[in-house]
Amino acid sequence: GQYVYGIMGLPTIDSTGSALPWPCELGMRSRWEIKTAQECADTSMGSSTMSTLVELLEEKALSDTNQLLRDIQMTSHQTCDLSDEFSLAMADAEIIIGHECFKRVHPDHLSVYDFTYWTLEMTHPGNMIAAMAGNDHPIEKWMDIDGISFLHYPADKDEIENPSPQLASHP
Repeated sequence: GQYVYGIMGLPTIDSTGSALPWPCELGMRSRWEIKTAQECADTSMGSSTMSTLVELLEEKALSDTNQLLRDIQMTSHQTCDLSDEFSLAMADAEIIIGHECFKRVHPDHLSVYDFTYWTLEMTHPGNMIAAMAGNDHPIEKWMDIDGISFLHYPADKDEIENPSPQLASHP
């Protein structure tokens, strides 16, 4: 069978303090999770940045029926406040529009990928290590044993406190 997983919880700011690029960068696609207004608080940002992002989010709503996410892309006719460019708050900004909150998330949040290739014996180093140790297959186990179709980053609380080098620099 195939091993297809959705991805959740990827960081917008990694353990070294590196953040996702500014959402106002020309051509940048940024992803926003849709929540209720009560779940968020507006992030402090310049008025031009706020009005541009609100405009893009509202404009996209006219053609996008996704109830969970909204992807927007900065074009040449929008402007933002340059003072917001290096603000870490922009990495996971929250914007309230009416009864909805738009929280910036990693661009791969809730994306779906086929991991089947990585289940083959020689494609993932963890496969052989797990087999030699008598452990479950590191890619197949989530679906086959746990019945999970979404992979959550980080995998557990210990990973938050002691991130592995491969995961720590993900954004």
